[in-house]
Amino acid sequence: MRVTVRSGESVPRVSKPVRFLARLSPPGGAVLPGGYAFDQAAYFASIGASGFVYGDLKPVVDAGDWPEPGWRLHLGGALTDIRFAISARIRDSLSDPATGTDSEAGGIAAALIVGDRGGVSEAAQESLRVAGLAHVLAISGMHMALVAGTIFFAVRAVLAASPALALGYPIRHWAAGAALVAATVYLALSGASIATQRAYIMAAIVFIAMLSGRRALTMRSVAVAALLILAASPEALLQPGFQMSFAAVIALVAAYEAWRKRGARETTRAGHTLWHGLRFWIAGLLVTSLIAGLATAPIAAVHFYRTAPLGLLANMAAMPLVSLVIMPAAVASVLAMPFGLDPLPLSAMGAGIDAMLAIAETVARWTPSGGLVGAVPPVVGLACVAGLLLLALLKSRWRLIGLAPISLAAVLHFGFPPSARIF
Repeated sequence: MRVTVRSGESVPRVSKPVRFLARLSPPGGAVLPGGYAFDQAAYFASIGASGFVYGDLKPVVDAGDWPEPGWRLHLGGALTDIRFAISARIRDSLSDPATGTDSEAGGIAAALIVGDRGGVSEAAQESLRVAGLAHVLAISGMHMALVAGTIFFAVRAVLAASPALALGYPIRHWAAGAALVAATVYLALSGASIATQRAYIMAAIVFIAMLSGRRALTMRSVAVAALLILAASPEALLQPGFQMSFAAVIALVAAYEAWRKRGARETTRAGHTLWHGLRFWIAGLLVTSLIAGLATAPIAAVHFYRTAPLGLLANMAAMPLVSLVIMPAAVASVLAMPFGLDPLPLSAMGAGIDAMLAIAETVARWTPSGGLVGAVPPVVGLACVAGLLLLALLKSRWRLIGLAPISLAAVLHFGFPPSARIF
Protein backbone atom coordinates (compact mmCIF):
# COMPACT_ATOMS: atom_id res chain seq x y z
CA MET A 1 0.00 0.00 0.00
CA ARG A 2 1.03 3.60 -0.51
CA VAL A 3 0.07 6.07 2.21
CA THR A 4 0.75 9.77 2.66
CA VAL A 5 1.86 11.24 6.00
CA ARG A 6 1.67 14.80 7.22
CA SER A 7 4.36 17.25 6.22
CA GLY A 8 7.15 17.25 8.79
CA GLU A 9 6.50 13.68 9.92
CA SER A 10 9.71 11.70 10.26
CA VAL A 11 9.98 8.99 7.64
CA PRO A 12 10.76 5.54 9.01
CA ARG A 13 13.83 3.74 7.79
CA VAL A 14 13.35 1.19 5.04
CA SER A 15 12.93 -2.35 6.48
CA LYS A 16 11.69 -1.09 9.89
CA PRO A 17 8.06 -1.97 10.83
CA VAL A 18 5.65 0.78 11.91
CA ARG A 19 2.01 1.00 13.06
CA PHE A 20 -0.42 3.68 11.92
CA LEU A 21 -4.10 4.44 11.46
CA ALA A 22 -5.05 5.23 7.87
CA ARG A 23 -8.01 5.48 5.57
CA LEU A 24 -7.43 3.28 2.54
CA SER A 25 -9.12 2.97 -0.82
CA PRO A 26 -8.44 1.05 -4.04
CA PRO A 27 -6.19 2.80 -6.58
CA GLY A 28 -8.25 5.08 -8.81
CA GLY A 29 -8.57 4.77 -12.56
CA ALA A 30 -7.92 7.28 -15.30
CA VAL A 31 -9.24 10.80 -14.79
CA LEU A 32 -9.91 11.20 -18.52
CA PRO A 33 -10.92 8.49 -21.04
CA GLY A 34 -7.69 7.09 -22.41
CA GLY A 35 -5.64 9.05 -19.88
CA TYR A 36 -3.05 7.89 -17.38
CA ALA A 37 -4.34 4.78 -15.58
CA PHE A 38 -3.32 5.04 -11.92
CA ASP A 39 -4.74 1.62 -11.09
CA GLN A 40 -2.76 -0.04 -13.88
CA ALA A 41 0.50 1.52 -12.67
CA ALA A 42 -0.34 0.51 -9.09
CA TYR A 43 -1.01 -3.07 -10.19
CA PHE A 44 2.41 -3.46 -11.77
CA ALA A 45 4.00 -1.81 -8.72
CA SER A 46 2.24 -4.40 -6.48
CA ILE A 47 0.25 -1.65 -4.72
CA GLY A 48 -3.27 -2.68 -3.71
CA ALA A 49 -4.39 0.37 -1.74
CA SER A 50 -3.60 4.03 -1.15
CA GLY A 51 -4.66 6.53 1.45
CA PHE A 52 -3.80 9.04 4.19
CA VAL A 53 -2.39 8.46 7.66
CA TYR A 54 -4.26 9.81 10.70
CA GLY A 55 -1.97 10.79 13.55
CA ASP A 56 1.64 9.73 13.93
CA LEU A 57 3.65 6.79 12.72
CA LYS A 58 4.50 4.54 15.65
CA PRO A 59 7.60 2.36 15.45
CA VAL A 60 7.13 -1.27 16.44
CA VAL A 61 9.29 -1.82 19.51
CA ASP A 62 8.80 -5.58 19.77
CA ALA A 63 9.12 -6.91 16.24
CA GLY A 64 9.49 -10.53 17.26
CA ASP A 65 6.33 -11.61 15.42
CA TRP A 66 7.29 -9.77 12.24
CA PRO A 67 9.07 -11.61 9.43
CA GLU A 68 12.75 -10.89 9.07
CA PRO A 69 13.39 -8.45 6.19
CA GLY A 70 15.33 -9.94 3.33
CA TRP A 71 18.66 -8.75 2.00
CA ARG A 72 16.95 -6.54 -0.58
CA LEU A 73 15.19 -4.52 2.11
CA HIS A 74 18.39 -4.23 4.14
CA LEU A 75 20.31 -3.08 1.05
CA GLY A 76 17.48 -0.70 0.15
CA GLY A 77 17.55 0.73 3.66
CA ALA A 78 21.29 1.36 3.50
CA LEU A 79 21.06 3.02 0.08
CA THR A 80 18.09 5.12 1.18
CA ASP A 81 19.99 6.33 4.25
CA ILE A 82 22.93 7.35 2.06
CA ARG A 83 20.69 9.07 -0.49
CA PHE A 84 18.77 11.03 2.16
CA ALA A 85 21.97 12.00 3.95
CA ILE A 86 23.52 13.30 0.72
CA SER A 87 20.27 15.07 -0.21
CA ALA A 88 20.05 16.76 3.19
CA ARG A 89 23.68 17.88 2.98
CA ILE A 90 23.21 19.30 -0.52
CA ARG A 91 20.06 21.20 0.39
CA ASP A 92 21.65 22.50 3.57
CA SER A 93 24.74 23.71 1.70
CA LEU A 94 22.63 25.51 -0.91
CA SER A 95 19.95 26.83 1.47
CA ASP A 96 19.13 30.52 1.64
CA PRO A 97 21.76 32.01 4.04
CA ALA A 98 19.37 34.76 5.17
CA THR A 99 16.41 32.59 6.15
CA GLY A 100 17.94 29.11 6.26
CA THR A 101 15.14 27.74 4.05
CA ASP A 102 15.72 25.38 1.17
CA SER A 103 16.45 26.99 -2.18
CA GLU A 104 15.33 25.93 -5.65
CA ALA A 105 18.96 25.25 -6.54
CA GLY A 106 19.35 22.91 -3.58
CA GLY A 107 16.24 20.92 -4.50
CA ILE A 108 17.30 20.55 -8.14
CA ALA A 109 20.87 19.66 -7.13
CA ALA A 110 19.52 16.87 -4.90
CA ALA A 111 17.32 15.67 -7.77
CA LEU A 112 20.29 15.55 -10.16
CA ILE A 113 22.66 13.78 -7.77
CA VAL A 114 20.47 11.33 -5.82
CA GLY A 115 17.13 11.51 -7.63
CA ASP A 116 15.31 13.16 -4.70
CA ARG A 117 12.73 15.52 -6.25
CA GLY A 118 11.01 16.34 -2.97
CA GLY A 119 12.69 19.74 -2.80
CA VAL A 120 11.81 20.89 -6.33
CA SER A 121 8.84 23.24 -6.27
CA GLU A 122 5.90 22.80 -8.65
CA ALA A 123 6.62 26.25 -10.13
CA ALA A 124 10.17 25.26 -11.06
CA GLN A 125 9.01 21.95 -12.52
CA GLU A 126 6.35 23.72 -14.59
CA SER A 127 8.88 26.22 -15.96
CA LEU A 128 11.23 23.39 -16.92
CA ARG A 129 8.38 21.44 -18.56
CA VAL A 130 7.11 24.38 -20.61
CA ALA A 131 10.65 25.32 -21.70
CA GLY A 132 11.47 21.75 -22.75
CA LEU A 133 14.08 21.28 -20.02
CA ALA A 134 12.20 18.75 -17.88
CA HIS A 135 14.57 16.05 -19.12
CA VAL A 136 17.30 17.66 -17.00
CA LEU A 137 15.51 16.41 -13.86
CA ALA A 138 15.08 12.88 -15.25
CA ILE A 139 18.40 11.13 -14.68
CA SER A 140 19.04 9.51 -18.05
CA GLY A 141 21.64 9.18 -20.76
CA MET A 142 22.91 12.75 -20.61
CA HIS A 143 23.52 12.60 -16.86
CA MET A 144 25.06 9.13 -16.99
CA ALA A 145 27.32 10.15 -19.87
CA LEU A 146 28.46 13.31 -18.11
CA VAL A 147 29.13 11.55 -14.80
CA ALA A 148 30.86 8.50 -16.27
CA GLY A 149 32.59 10.58 -18.95
CA THR A 150 33.95 13.04 -16.39
CA ILE A 151 35.40 10.19 -14.34
CA PHE A 152 36.81 8.50 -17.46
CA PHE A 153 38.63 11.57 -18.78
CA ALA A 154 39.76 12.69 -15.32
CA VAL A 155 41.25 9.29 -14.45
CA ARG A 156 42.88 8.98 -17.85
CA ALA A 157 44.33 12.49 -17.65
CA VAL A 158 45.81 11.84 -14.20
CA LEU A 159 47.32 8.52 -15.31
CA ALA A 160 48.65 10.07 -18.54
CA ALA A 161 50.62 12.59 -16.47
CA SER A 162 53.05 9.75 -15.71
CA PRO A 163 55.04 8.73 -18.82
CA ALA A 164 55.81 5.34 -17.28
CA LEU A 165 52.12 4.55 -16.78
CA ALA A 166 51.03 6.06 -20.10
CA LEU A 167 53.58 4.09 -22.15
CA GLY A 168 53.70 0.87 -20.19
CA TYR A 169 50.15 0.15 -19.08
CA PRO A 170 46.63 0.19 -20.60
CA ILE A 171 45.47 3.35 -18.83
CA ARG A 172 42.49 3.65 -21.19
CA HIS A 173 41.21 0.34 -19.87
CA TRP A 174 41.78 1.44 -16.29
CA ALA A 175 39.87 4.66 -16.91
CA ALA A 176 37.00 2.70 -18.48
CA GLY A 177 36.87 0.43 -15.43
CA ALA A 178 36.76 3.42 -13.09
CA ALA A 179 33.99 5.03 -15.17
CA LEU A 180 31.99 1.79 -15.07
CA VAL A 181 32.24 1.73 -11.28
CA ALA A 182 31.17 5.39 -11.12
CA ALA A 183 28.17 4.67 -13.37
CA THR A 184 27.15 1.75 -11.12
CA VAL A 185 27.34 3.91 -7.99
CA TYR A 186 25.34 6.66 -9.73
CA LEU A 187 22.67 4.12 -10.71
CA ALA A 188 22.32 2.98 -7.09
CA LEU A 189 22.22 6.51 -5.66
CA SER A 190 19.82 7.94 -8.24
CA GLY A 191 16.92 5.57 -7.58
CA ALA A 192 17.31 3.48 -10.76
CA SER A 193 14.34 4.70 -12.82
CA ILE A 194 13.64 3.15 -16.22
CA ALA A 195 15.49 5.94 -18.05
CA THR A 196 18.44 5.57 -15.67
CA GLN A 197 18.52 1.81 -16.17
CA ARG A 198 18.58 2.27 -19.94
CA ALA A 199 21.37 4.83 -19.66
CA TYR A 200 23.38 2.60 -17.33
CA ILE A 201 23.09 -0.47 -19.57
CA MET A 202 24.22 1.49 -22.60
CA ALA A 203 27.07 3.12 -20.64
CA ALA A 204 28.15 -0.29 -19.38
CA ILE A 205 28.15 -1.62 -22.93
CA VAL A 206 30.31 1.32 -24.04
CA PHE A 207 32.93 0.79 -21.34
CA ILE A 208 32.93 -2.99 -21.71
CA ALA A 209 33.45 -2.44 -25.45
CA MET A 210 36.42 -0.21 -24.64
CA LEU A 211 37.88 -2.96 -22.48
CA SER A 212 37.44 -5.48 -25.31
CA GLY A 213 38.50 -3.16 -28.14
CA ARG A 214 35.15 -2.99 -29.96
CA ARG A 215 32.96 -0.15 -31.23
CA ALA A 216 30.22 0.45 -28.70
CA LEU A 217 27.65 3.05 -29.71
CA THR A 218 25.44 1.11 -32.13
CA MET A 219 21.76 0.28 -32.44
CA ARG A 220 22.58 -3.15 -31.01
CA SER A 221 23.40 -1.61 -27.65
CA VAL A 222 19.99 0.10 -27.69
CA ALA A 223 18.34 -3.24 -28.46
CA VAL A 224 20.22 -4.96 -25.61
CA ALA A 225 19.13 -2.24 -23.17
CA ALA A 226 15.49 -2.57 -24.27
CA LEU A 227 15.64 -6.36 -24.07
CA LEU A 228 17.02 -6.39 -20.53
CA ILE A 229 14.56 -3.78 -19.23
CA LEU A 230 11.52 -5.40 -20.84
CA ALA A 231 12.57 -8.86 -19.68
CA ALA A 232 12.53 -7.60 -16.09
CA SER A 233 9.56 -5.19 -16.42
CA PRO A 234 7.44 -5.81 -19.53
CA GLU A 235 4.92 -3.18 -18.41
CA ALA A 236 7.60 -0.51 -18.84
CA LEU A 237 6.75 -0.48 -22.55
CA LEU A 238 3.60 1.52 -21.78
CA GLN A 239 5.33 4.11 -19.59
CA PRO A 240 6.05 7.57 -21.04
CA GLY A 241 9.55 7.53 -19.57
CA PHE A 242 10.47 4.34 -21.42
CA GLN A 243 8.95 5.50 -24.70
CA MET A 244 10.52 8.97 -24.66
CA SER A 245 13.91 7.71 -23.49
CA PHE A 246 14.21 5.07 -26.20
CA ALA A 247 12.70 7.28 -28.90
CA ALA A 248 15.35 9.92 -28.22
CA VAL A 249 18.27 7.50 -28.08
CA ILE A 250 17.17 5.57 -31.19
CA ALA A 251 16.95 8.80 -33.17
CA LEU A 252 20.31 10.02 -31.87
CA VAL A 253 22.15 6.75 -32.53
CA ALA A 254 20.70 6.59 -36.05
CA ALA A 255 21.81 10.17 -36.72
CA TYR A 256 25.26 9.44 -35.28
CA GLU A 257 25.72 6.37 -37.46
CA ALA A 258 24.57 8.29 -40.54
CA TRP A 259 26.97 11.17 -39.95
CA ARG A 260 29.91 9.26 -38.54
CA LYS A 261 31.79 8.87 -41.82
CA ARG A 262 31.01 12.40 -42.93
CA GLY A 263 32.25 13.75 -39.60
CA ALA A 264 35.47 11.75 -39.89
CA ARG A 265 36.09 13.18 -43.38
CA GLU A 266 35.51 16.74 -42.20
CA THR A 267 37.83 16.23 -39.22
CA THR A 268 40.59 14.96 -41.50
CA ARG A 269 40.08 17.83 -43.93
CA ALA A 270 39.90 20.61 -41.33
CA GLY A 271 42.47 19.35 -38.86
CA HIS A 272 42.26 19.22 -35.08
CA THR A 273 42.00 22.93 -34.36
CA LEU A 274 40.34 24.60 -31.40
CA TRP A 275 37.92 26.46 -33.65
CA HIS A 276 36.95 23.26 -35.45
CA GLY A 277 36.37 21.51 -32.14
CA LEU A 278 34.21 24.37 -30.87
CA ARG A 279 32.16 24.41 -34.08
CA PHE A 280 31.72 20.63 -33.90
CA TRP A 281 30.56 20.85 -30.26
CA ILE A 282 28.05 23.63 -30.99
CA ALA A 283 26.73 21.80 -34.05
CA GLY A 284 26.47 18.58 -32.05
CA LEU A 285 24.53 20.35 -29.30
CA LEU A 286 22.15 21.91 -31.84
CA VAL A 287 21.56 18.68 -33.74
CA THR A 288 21.19 16.62 -30.55
CA SER A 289 18.59 18.98 -29.10
CA LEU A 290 16.69 19.16 -32.40
CA ILE A 291 16.63 15.41 -33.04
CA ALA A 292 15.76 14.45 -29.46
CA GLY A 293 13.04 17.10 -29.33
CA LEU A 294 11.44 15.98 -32.59
CA ALA A 295 11.59 12.30 -31.58
CA THR A 296 9.93 12.81 -28.20
CA ALA A 297 7.42 15.57 -29.06
CA PRO A 298 4.66 13.27 -30.40
CA ILE A 299 4.93 10.97 -27.37
CA ALA A 300 4.81 13.93 -24.97
CA ALA A 301 1.77 15.30 -26.80
CA VAL A 302 -0.10 11.99 -26.54
CA HIS A 303 0.65 11.44 -22.85
CA PHE A 304 0.76 14.99 -21.47
CA TYR A 305 -1.24 17.01 -24.06
CA ARG A 306 1.60 19.49 -24.46
CA THR A 307 4.82 20.13 -26.36
CA ALA A 308 7.75 22.53 -25.99
CA PRO A 309 7.78 24.67 -29.17
CA LEU A 310 10.72 26.73 -27.91
CA GLY A 311 12.58 23.75 -26.49
CA LEU A 312 15.42 24.06 -29.00
CA LEU A 313 16.11 27.64 -27.89
CA ALA A 314 16.02 26.68 -24.21
CA ASN A 315 18.30 23.67 -24.70
CA MET A 316 20.84 25.63 -26.73
CA ALA A 317 21.03 28.21 -23.95
CA ALA A 318 20.93 25.85 -20.94
CA MET A 319 22.73 22.67 -21.98
CA PRO A 320 26.23 24.24 -22.03
CA LEU A 321 25.64 25.12 -18.36
CA VAL A 322 24.54 21.55 -17.62
CA SER A 323 27.45 19.99 -19.51
CA LEU A 324 30.26 22.32 -18.45
CA VAL A 325 29.21 23.54 -14.99
CA ILE A 326 26.33 21.73 -13.28
CA MET A 327 27.14 18.04 -13.80
CA PRO A 328 30.97 18.31 -13.46
CA ALA A 329 30.41 20.26 -10.23
CA ALA A 330 27.97 17.54 -9.11
CA VAL A 331 30.63 14.86 -9.60
CA ALA A 332 33.24 16.97 -7.81
CA SER A 333 30.89 17.63 -4.88
CA VAL A 334 30.19 13.92 -4.33
CA LEU A 335 33.89 13.09 -4.48
CA ALA A 336 34.70 15.95 -2.07
CA MET A 337 31.85 15.21 0.35
CA PRO A 338 33.71 12.62 2.48
CA PHE A 339 36.42 15.21 3.10
CA GLY A 340 34.03 18.07 3.91
CA LEU A 341 35.11 20.04 0.82
CA ASP A 342 31.82 19.85 -1.07
CA PRO A 343 30.51 23.42 -0.40
CA LEU A 344 32.83 24.91 -3.04
CA PRO A 345 31.74 22.73 -6.00
CA LEU A 346 28.15 22.86 -4.73
CA SER A 347 28.21 26.65 -4.85
CA ALA A 348 29.33 26.48 -8.50
CA MET A 349 26.59 23.93 -9.17
CA GLY A 350 24.02 26.18 -7.49
CA ALA A 351 25.06 29.16 -9.60
CA GLY A 352 24.69 27.07 -12.76
CA ILE A 353 21.24 25.83 -11.67
CA ASP A 354 20.10 29.38 -10.91
CA ALA A 355 21.14 30.44 -14.42
CA MET A 356 19.38 27.41 -15.94
CA LEU A 357 16.18 28.24 -14.01
CA ALA A 358 16.35 31.84 -15.23
CA ILE A 359 16.56 30.56 -18.81
CA ALA A 360 13.65 28.16 -18.23
CA GLU A 361 11.45 30.87 -16.70
CA THR A 362 12.21 33.27 -19.56
CA VAL A 363 11.48 30.72 -22.28
CA ALA A 364 8.34 29.57 -20.43
CA ARG A 365 7.03 33.16 -20.47
CA TRP A 366 7.65 33.35 -24.21
CA THR A 367 5.87 30.03 -24.91
CA PRO A 368 2.29 30.61 -26.10
CA SER A 369 -0.40 28.82 -24.07
CA GLY A 370 2.25 27.00 -22.06
CA GLY A 371 2.77 24.59 -24.96
CA LEU A 372 -0.67 22.99 -24.50
CA VAL A 373 -1.96 21.24 -27.64
CA GLY A 374 -4.99 19.43 -26.22
CA ALA A 375 -5.80 15.74 -26.44
CA VAL A 376 -3.98 13.90 -29.23
CA PRO A 377 -5.29 10.58 -30.60
CA PRO A 378 -3.01 7.66 -29.73
CA VAL A 379 -2.94 6.68 -33.41
CA VAL A 380 -1.00 9.87 -34.10
CA GLY A 381 1.70 8.85 -31.62
CA LEU A 382 1.81 5.30 -32.99
CA ALA A 383 2.21 6.57 -36.55
CA CYS A 384 5.03 8.91 -35.51
CA VAL A 385 6.83 6.10 -33.65
CA ALA A 386 6.44 3.82 -36.68
CA GLY A 387 7.92 6.52 -38.90
CA LEU A 388 10.79 7.06 -36.48
CA LEU A 389 11.64 3.35 -36.43
CA LEU A 390 11.57 3.13 -40.23
CA LEU A 391 13.80 6.19 -40.57
CA ALA A 392 16.22 4.91 -37.95
CA LEU A 393 16.43 1.19 -38.72
CA LEU A 394 16.22 0.97 -42.51
CA LYS A 395 19.32 1.55 -44.63
CA SER A 396 19.97 3.72 -47.70
CA ARG A 397 17.04 5.56 -49.25
CA TRP A 398 14.55 2.96 -48.12
CA ARG A 399 14.44 4.77 -44.79
CA LEU A 400 12.51 7.61 -46.44
CA ILE A 401 9.48 5.30 -46.28
CA GLY A 402 9.25 6.46 -42.67
CA LEU A 403 8.02 9.85 -43.85
CA ALA A 404 4.72 8.24 -44.94
CA PRO A 405 3.36 7.37 -41.45
CA ILE A 406 4.64 10.70 -40.11
CA SER A 407 2.74 12.52 -42.85
CA LEU A 408 -0.34 10.43 -42.04
CA ALA A 409 -0.02 11.45 -38.38
CA ALA A 410 0.14 15.13 -39.36
CA VAL A 411 -3.00 14.76 -41.50
CA LEU A 412 -4.87 12.96 -38.72
CA HIS A 413 -3.91 15.58 -36.17
CA PHE A 414 -4.24 18.80 -38.14
CA GLY A 415 -6.75 17.77 -40.78
CA PHE A 416 -9.64 16.94 -38.49
CA PRO A 417 -11.29 19.03 -35.77
CA PRO A 418 -11.07 17.66 -32.22
CA SER A 419 -14.75 16.64 -32.29
CA ALA A 420 -14.11 14.34 -35.27
CA ARG A 421 -11.06 12.59 -33.85
CA ILE A 422 -11.25 8.93 -32.83
CA PHE A 423 -9.63 8.08 -29.46
